[in-house]
Amino acid sequence: MPGKPAVLVTPESPVPLSVWSSRYWFGNSDVTWLKHLIAGGVSGAVSRTVVSPLERMKILFQVQSKGTGTNYSGVFGTLAKIWREEGIAGYMRGNGTNVVRIVPYSAVQFAT
Repeated sequence: MPGKPAVLVTPESPVPLSVWSSRYWFGNSDVTWLKHLIAGGVSGAVSRTVVSPLERMKILFQVQSKGTGTNYSGVFGTLAKIWREEGIAGYMRGNGTNVVRIVPYSAVQFAT
């Protein structure tokens, strides 16, 4: 019938909740803290992953020694050398450890 809603929701008819709804898991309790905890952890992991190539380059600059034959000089030259020698995995080397370290920290910081 035109003009009538496809689904009529009344207080007597329960609406099925999505698994992604916080009310599905916690009822009507306030779980804002949990949402903030998860959002902080995810944002920390994403931010560390985005800057991972620059972190790797910084570490290579710090640990290089004179006379070893492996010289890293300049940002673009170092990034190109990592790409040539190790591929995309070279940019992400050590990122897992950084993510494991930063997720709890950023989750708590964002939730409090």
